[in-house]
Amino acid sequence: NAFWHYLSIGVKENRPPRLVPEDRLHLDWFTFPRRSQFRKHRPGHPYAVVAHVYHREIWPDLRRHLDSVRGFCDFLIPVVSSRDSLADHTFLADLRLQSPTATVFLVPNHGRDILSFVMLANFGVLDRYKAVCKVHTKRSPHLPDGEEWRRHLVESILPSAARTRDLLFRFISDPRAGIVVGD
Repeated sequence: NAFWHYLSIGVKENRPPRLVPEDRLHLDWFTFPRRSQFRKHRPGHPYAVVAHVYHREIWPDLRRHLDSVRGFCDFLIPVVSSRDSLADHTFLADLRLQSPTATVFLVPNHGRDILSFVMLANFGVLDRYKAVCKVHTKRSPHLPDGEEWRRHLVESILPSAARTRDLLFRFISDPRAGIVVGD
């Protein structure tokens, strides 16, 4: 519940309440990626990483962890659009230079880091992979150890190239395994 979340956390973080004009209360589906945008997407690897980018300042740290799977995973990178189309264009261009084989696309700021993942699943894009890793540029400023927690969660599933491969192959070889998360 967004209202409860604001009262329990947002107020403590001194976040101002956002009033949404009545004409903006509906989701503008025209701003969401379309299924047709992904029809040409063909896996280059049997595994994928969906790296949702909201907090752009955290991207360099997350990218460093993603380097451990470069070469055996495809990258799908939904980026939350900002209110500045020039900043969006510049950031997307930089991402595409850093990861020229990645599928990079803008998404509206709806559904936190989950909606873009659900869209990819619903479009059937993720069906083409044996395993999918989902990460995002998490921030938890309401927690005193939020930054430490973020690093721990990412390092638990993307530690180093050798350890990440070992973790992945142990995961896919265990038919009982469905998900791997940090402790």
